[in-house]
Amino acid sequence: MSDTEQKRESSSVWYFVGATFLFTAAVFVMTMTDGLMIVAGVILALGAVGAIAGAVALRRELQNKQH
Repeated sequence: MSDTEQKRESSSVWYFVGATFLFTAAVFVMTMTDGLMIVAGVILALGAVGAIAGAVALRRELQNKQH
């Protein structure tokens, strides 16, 4: 297996790691002040997008592994 194939197989992990950091950042923003709820909502939405992208990448990686 080449290095590029191995990198493609583990890319979904980085989407989930990024989503985790975004979710954590949103919690910190929520605890700072009440006026930042819109910012926290945007960060939560970005985290959700990252988690969905990770799920899509994971599905693609699993399908490629089976073939």
